[in-house]
Amino acid sequence: MSNKKITQHIITDEALHAQAAIPYQEFLELKQELLEKQRAMEERLWLDSNLSKFDEVIRLNYDKDMATFAEVILEYLSQIIQAVHGAFFVVDNDEEVITAVAGYACTVKTMEKSRFLFGEGLVGQAVKSQKLINVDNIPTRLDSSLAHLSNASLVVSPFIFNQMVYGVLELTTLERLPNKYIDLINRCSQSLATALQSIINNQKTKTLLQESMQQSEELRTQSEEIRQNLEELQAIQEDMHRKELELTGLVQALDSTLAMIEFDLSGHILNANQKFLEVMDYNISEIKGKHHRMFVETNYAKSEEYKEFWEKLGRGVPQISSEFQRYGRNGKEVWLTASYTPVIDNNGDPYKIVKLAIDVSERKKALFDFENQMEAIDKSFAVIEFALDSTILKANDNFLNTVGYQLDEVVGKKHRIFVTPEHAESETYQNLWDNLRKGEFQRGEFPRIHKNGKEIWISGSYNPIFDSNGKLYKIVKFVVDITHLKEKTNKKSPVAID
Repeated sequence: MSNKKITQHIITDEALHAQAAIPYQEFLELKQELLEKQRAMEERLWLDSNLSKFDEVIRLNYDKDMATFAEVILEYLSQIIQAVHGAFFVVDNDEEVITAVAGYACTVKTMEKSRFLFGEGLVGQAVKSQKLINVDNIPTRLDSSLAHLSNASLVVSPFIFNQMVYGVLELTTLERLPNKYIDLINRCSQSLATALQSIINNQKTKTLLQESMQQSEELRTQSEEIRQNLEELQAIQEDMHRKELELTGLVQALDSTLAMIEFDLSGHILNANQKFLEVMDYNISEIKGKHHRMFVETNYAKSEEYKEFWEKLGRGVPQISSEFQRYGRNGKEVWLTASYTPVIDNNGDPYKIVKLAIDVSERKKALFDFENQMEAIDKSFAVIEFALDSTILKANDNFLNTVGYQLDEVVGKKHRIFVTPEHAESETYQNLWDNLRKGEFQRGEFPRIHKNGKEIWISGSYNPIFDSNGKLYKIVKFVVDITHLKEKTNKKSPVAID
């Protein structure tokens, strides 16, 4: 049967030769040439088809992270060439380091070696020489990422674009690879180079964008802190609430609203706005170049506290939202609510001090007058404060001496400890507190009970106290002891209100 087929084949060739009318040997050579061209065409079609599929794999996975992208590429190529092991490396040309990011039939952690320097091992040599390396029948362990495999075939292909290596592909098979597979790997490596360059550039762009966003967030946070500090400073002014403004608008608003002066780090005056000059009653030519100590009391200017104040500012430590006593022209006393803020340069070092201030001299004067008046009242009257439910909040010494109690014996107790039990249950007593809770002022002479049980008489008033919103929140009682007057007249005065 076999001989018959051979005979028929020979006849067919001879028949073809006869038709061709050329020498038989030339005919055989022509036939062989045609067969080789056919095989070359088939291999080219196979190569083009697989390259087209490979480009599609790249396109579909282009936007994934590096490790995922590398795993997909490894698996696709390993299946085509029937590899038993593979590794995908990325090249850091700045550090001259080659690092594995994915593996086939292994992980980066289980690789024999996952990091190479340029020129180190076959992976490093492929990068250094920028050439594909193919080693067949490996007899012993090589310096690569693969585990020990006897008689294996190894291909190490660098990804080259514009004479720059961006990555390396290492594949291991149990049999020697045909040339068409080597060509496929080489061509795929070229496509991978451009893809990897784009991925790396995209990652760098993403990193730069993230850094830029982080810096923007830090600047936004710093801007918010400055805005909050300024709001705290401006909150001292009645009904002044400011929103965050653009930097130029904020500087203009500050200059027209606040007294502002600038110093060098040692305390010498650099500049001051008109508001500050008006408050201190100076011209700019009279203070520029002089030291801040011209605004403070002489002894304070010589103190360690004053020295430390400027040392802290020189180190960049702000002095914020405090009240300072200062002196203008001819010893004019001025009270300022102010902040001393170090201004930082691009290197993070302070280079000048900016003081923002509000003149609170009139408010301070009114506060001193009020405190003096309250001190006089405290010395002259017995004073006690109650919550709206008659719970005692506090009392001064005059009141405690009048009723014979210590402060801790009355705070938290009810007012009724100063009256008889019968009177505490009376309608008159209930009306007293009902009217007070309505915000009605009560005045008169009242009998009360001393701690020792004796009756005493006081004259004074119960005063409802309202908060800034007009809401009643406590009762303050001002009285004087008139027991001695009652004893002299030896009769009871009628009680107006109790």
